[in-house]
Amino acid sequence: IKDFGVVTDNIYNVEQLEFAIINYPTEQDHYDQAHKGSSSFRFKIKTKIAYFFDMALEEKNRSLIEKVAELNLRFDQQLNPNRRIQSAEFDNRVKLLEFYKKYWMTDAYGVLAQEMVKVELDPYTPEMIYRRDSTRLAIANKINDNRNYRKKRPRVKMMDNEKLAFRMALKYQIVADNFAVFYDDSESLELALTWAQRSSEYVDLPENRLSQAKILTKLGYKDEANMHIVKALASPYINDQIKMDIKKYQDYLSSK
Repeated sequence: IKDFGVVTDNIYNVEQLEFAIINYPTEQDHYDQAHKGSSSFRFKIKTKIAYFFDMALEEKNRSLIEKVAELNLRFDQQLNPNRRIQSAEFDNRVKLLEFYKKYWMTDAYGVLAQEMVKVELDPYTPEMIYRRDSTRLAIANKINDNRNYRKKRPRVKMMDNEKLAFRMALKYQIVADNFAVFYDDSESLELALTWAQRSSEYVDLPENRLSQAKILTKLGYKDEANMHIVKALASPYINDQIKMDIKKYQDYLSSK
């Protein structure tokens, strides 16, 4: 294509997006064009990918969001053919999990959540993450004056000091909590409980205690559920929103 800018300036539907990705200039005879304008072309295509992701989410269009995810990965593989792990794979999981959760597509959510845990979480032990956080914090302390950490609330300080551990804990907790909401069978709930327990190995978050309480309640362990509620309310990492959610569930348990 002589002027690829015309293509990237006229992407109004997913078919035109696919055309742009398929014809993205990478061959030798397009070398000058590709390298002169590649950053702009790439930005425009990625912007359109984000736009169509949002459109699909807003319109409850499953075929569209799954097609956009496919094109996003294809484009990433074209840009980075030698990468072992494509960043689009991670981005796609976030978008698709959000979509499946919002519209209660529980079967699709369950399959993708388990893939996410297997790829993004299970290979990394708490010890590995703690070492990375420790190294990152040591570097930050050399660059910045972090004495103001002492003035921060425990949750904010934890999120600063244990950034990677917090992310790992939160990812496990979110899928565990969604399983607790979506499913009633013991196999799914026991899997969710395993994820919630792994979450606490990174950081003992109060919202994770709430998730465990939900799971245990469905499994018929009300006393154990109440124990997690008590510990959640005593957590130094609680905030007002989480406290309100926990109190609401505590009232629900009391009524059972």
